[in-house]
Amino acid sequence: TSAGAGDTTITFSTLVDGTYDNCTIVVTDAATNGSSALAVTAFTVDTTVPTLSETTPVSTPTNETTPGYTFHSSEAGTITYGGSCTSTTTSAGAGDTTITFSTLVDGTYNDCTIVVTDAAMNGSSALAVTAFTVDTTAPTLSEITPVSTPTNNTTPDYIFNSDEAGTITIGGACASAGATPANATAGDVTITFGTLTDGTYSDCTVTVTDAAMNGSSALAVTAFSVDTTAPVITLLGSTPVTVKAWTTYTDAGATASDTEGGDLTESITTVNPVDTTTVGIYTVTYNVTDSHGNPAAEVTRTVHVEKGFPWPMFLPAVVNPAR
Repeated sequence: TSAGAGDTTITFSTLVDGTYDNCTIVVTDAATNGSSALAVTAFTVDTTVPTLSETTPVSTPTNETTPGYTFHSSEAGTITYGGSCTSTTTSAGAGDTTITFSTLVDGTYNDCTIVVTDAAMNGSSALAVTAFTVDTTAPTLSEITPVSTPTNNTTPDYIFNSDEAGTITIGGACASAGATPANATAGDVTITFGTLTDGTYSDCTVTVTDAAMNGSSALAVTAFSVDTTAPVITLLGSTPVTVKAWTTYTDAGATASDTEGGDLTESITTVNPVDTTTVGIYTVTYNVTDSHGNPAAEVTRTVHVEKGFPWPMFLPAVVNPAR
């Protein structure tokens, strides 16, 4: 309550938050001469700290080494970063503020914090940034078991290895058919191509994209051929054929051809049960399978063995023990 001649420092009594723009000071000397009222320059008391909340966390995992992050502050102020994250953005406004973290290396970030200090030097509580992972490493693929070639399987299996899980993309001539499953696990992966038409597949590829959207280099599938075309057997001679009993029957045979294997006549399996010592109707069959496992449609010849003259009706029964 007393002022000396010269500078005097006073301490105001406790003030609540607010703006004070009408404060004055008057000094009265010993002769009761009062000074003019000194207007105290307006000032504001602010003891409220900013309140922070997370608006948009960093997508995780991410292959972005300078990811964005959005938070909300109830007051404007200066940003201080803690933990493993920093940024060149140092000022926050009241409301949402988007920052870009400085370059981060691959790894998990679970200790990053943000503090906002307002103009009255009130510092917020540290806002914990939700943990996130930076991953810029693409999966590595290798072939384990190629498609058997040639194959007559229109939905063949293929085995490859990926060092990361991810989404499978099929490229090249196999792309339109696709493959299942659509996702790869880490390790050996067996996929089944969708239905393929006959032909040679020399440009098929497999790519795996991990959760951070890192795409592997395209794995070239070893070329393979699909062949589902069966050989064709052509009967030589006629059918049915009639021969007399006790005569010699010589089968006319057949030929076989294949679009891939060419002439397969020598590979025909013929089953000829004709027995001219016994009257009856016999069926000769012809079958062949190409090197791709495609069987031809069976071709048959009907052979009738009829009684002939002179019929050996008086021969001893032992002449044809099988009758």
